[in-house]
Amino acid sequence: GFFVKYGDGGADLHPIMRLFKVQVFQLASFLGVNESILERPPTTDTYSAEVSQVEFYYGLDFERMDLITWGMETGVPSAEIAAVLGLTSAQVECAFTNIMRKRKATEYLRSAPPTLIGQGQESPIDPVLGDHQPARA
Repeated sequence: GFFVKYGDGGADLHPIMRLFKVQVFQLASFLGVNESILERPPTTDTYSAEVSQVEFYYGLDFERMDLITWGMETGVPSAEIAAVLGLTSAQVECAFTNIMRKRKATEYLRSAPPTLIGQGQESPIDPVLGDHQPARA
């Protein structure tokens, strides 16, 4: 779904991050989340115009998008997915391309910010002693 760097992702634990949208709704229903919340269409909340995530970003309903994404990630041929969803193989291939393009374009939102010192490298300045470090042998 829609993701805001240091917004949705600003947490120490992401217990539902790998769930598909349909699974999130199923879990919410199981947990007894109020129906008015479950029935409210997800929006991007980015623009003043009433635009759903489906219209803005995906072009397919969540059930179809979840199945296409799952199929893409697990290597299910597009023809098999198309047969289940009543789409053409070309439509599924187009969805594959769109998903990959959007993932690539938004990769920076899911990555940690760069650091000045590489992983496994030692800081040139001791955090306690500062520049007043004893010489190393």
